[in-house]
Amino acid sequence: HPAPSSPVLTPHRAIETSKTLPLEAFAPEPLLKVTGIYISLSALLESVGQHRRAMQVMQEALAFLDRYDPERGGQEGEFTLADRTRSIGLAQKIGTLALQVADTTGKDQYGQLAESYLTRALEAMIKLGGGAGVSPGEDAKLVGRDFQFPQQGEAAEDVDGARLNTVTRKSMGMTMEALADLYVRRGEHE
Repeated sequence: HPAPSSPVLTPHRAIETSKTLPLEAFAPEPLLKVTGIYISLSALLESVGQHRRAMQVMQEALAFLDRYDPERGGQEGEFTLADRTRSIGLAQKIGTLALQVADTTGKDQYGQLAESYLTRALEAMIKLGGGAGVSPGEDAKLVGRDFQFPQQGEAAEDVDGARLNTVTRKSMGMTMEALADLYVRRGEHE
């Protein structure tokens, strides 16, 4: 008699299963663990060229995380620094994926998504890094040394190699560069 086969736990199935369990089942760091499942599925989709679907999965992950973020109206549980940096990393990744699928003018829906998510990530980085007390939208000259991120220098990589658990001056610069690329595509050189 052949042994009964156990069901294969794919990333998609893991996401569906995670939705049926209480968040406490993933302690410690439940939000990181659940969003990590989404990140795994997104990385898989991206690796086979399904960038739009990968972006949708990342958006689902960020929407899940936003439910617990007090800055986004979330009321449930404690939102940690690691959750905050994961949120920033997800917004960065969604923005860069959207930029990859945007048309050459950057004026299509994906260009708009890229701008929205990259701007969200950048504003959150400015807030997290202090920026010498400058608020997002405030007209001031800032330089790299003005930002001090709590996890500067840590190297926590997710399964796809993306640094979605840390925020550094380098990741901030990469986000700014992606936004600049979008604006160049649109002919908004200023």
